Amino acid sequence: MFKDSEHEDLLGKQEGEEQTPKAEAGDNTEGTTSPSPVQGMGALGRGGVFDTSHNVGVYATDELDPDRRDFLLDYAAEKITKHGMSVPAVMGLEMARPLSFIGSQMVWGAGPLAAVFVNDRYINELALIMEDRDNIEELILRIEAIEDRKKVQENLARQEAKKRKREEREEAERTGVKPKRWWWPF
Repeated sequence: MFKDSEHEDLLGKQEGEEQTPKAEAGDNTEGTTSPSPVQGMGALGRGGVFDTSHNVGVYATDELDPDRRDFLLDYAAEKITKHGMSVPAVMGLEMARPLSFIGSQMVWGAGPLAAVFVNDRYINELALIMEDRDNIEELILRIEAIEDRKKVQENLARQEAKKRKREEREEAERTGVKPKRWWWPF
């Protein structure tokens, strides 16, 4: 059936071998060939659609560079905390963590449609990050770490403000000048 030696290797037959099975007694299919699963595939064999030996483009890598992954997780955590969405984001990530792989597969499936609006690279990076639950946990930890740093900075700023007010009061008591009040005292 095939003249190409590559396809004959797939069939397991050589050019000189007979391709018709022997008909048994009482069989009405005298001399017909039984179709091989590979015979009907045409271009789907070697070098065809299902050939993965020539991975090209953004789908060729199954892993994300660790530096790029860290950058993306830091960027997402900073944006989430900047907009004050850390609590809802952590709750949503905790609830969706068991389904992160399914979500990544949905991103892979919707990738061609989303590529109209967003660069393919970002879609693929999002899918690769979502595939691993450890990345979701890492994002949660980074959000919480940024929130902790933010709280420490706010506490330091409060302490500095209290210290400054105390010093102003002490200075006013030493000089005998009362501080100006900005509200109506009752």
